[in-house]
Amino acid sequence: KDMDGVILITKNLTDKVIESAKPNIEKFIFHVTCTGYGETVVEPNIPFFRKQLQQAQKLVDLGVDINRIVIRIDPIIPTEKGIKTACMVFLNAYSMGFRRFRISVMDAYPHVRERMKEAGLEAPYGDMFSPTKEMLENVDCIVRQLKKAYEDITIESCAEGKLFETEQTGCVSEKDLKLLGIEFDKVDSAGFQRKGCLCCSAKTELLSNKKQCPYKCIYCYWKN
Repeated sequence: KDMDGVILITKNLTDKVIESAKPNIEKFIFHVTCTGYGETVVEPNIPFFRKQLQQAQKLVDLGVDINRIVIRIDPIIPTEKGIKTACMVFLNAYSMGFRRFRISVMDAYPHVRERMKEAGLEAPYGDMFSPTKEMLENVDCIVRQLKKAYEDITIESCAEGKLFETEQTGCVSEKDLKLLGIEFDKVDSAGFQRKGCLCCSAKTELLSNKKQCPYKCIYCYWKN
C-alpha cells in the first residue's frame, strides 16, 4: 500500500498472485508472459497458453483497465514454426479483447544451445547467438501485417533494436508511469539492464535469487 505503483511481469499468473494484488489492484500494470510454449519441453513448468490467457481474463473481470494488461509473447523463436506459434497466441489474446502486446526474439546463449541439444531440439540459429537478418525481417513482416489487420493494437519491444516495426519502449516506461498516474521527474529511456534497454534508468530489480528459477525454460539466460 505504500508503493506508488507496481509493474508485475509474470510467466504464471496464479490465483494467489491475483488475490495478493486485489487490495491495491488499481496500482498495478500486469505484463503477462504467454509464448505458446507452456507445457512443452521449451517451457516445461509453465501453464498452457490458454490457461495463462484465462488468468489474464480474470484481471479484466476484476475491473483492471485493459491497457494495464500487456500480453508478452516473449520470446519468439523466429523460425517458421515459432512465428506461427506467436501468431496463434496473438489471435487468441486479441479475440479475448487484449490490445497491448510486447515481443522479443530468443537469444541463443551457448548454454541454451546445449540445453536444446540435450532435449533433442535443433538450435534455431546454428552456432550463432542471434537470429539471422532474414529471421528478423520475417518477424517484422508479421508485425507489419498484424498492425495493418488490427489497427487498434500496439506491439512493443525493448532491447530489440533490429525489430523496426515494433514500438520501441521500455518495459518500465513513461507510458506506463502515466497510466499509473505517477509523476516522476527522471523519466528517460537510458536503461542499463542490458544492451539496448529502453527502461527508465531508475528501474530497480527486486529479485535477489540470481539463478534459474523452477520453471526451467530452455531459453533461460541463467546457467544451471
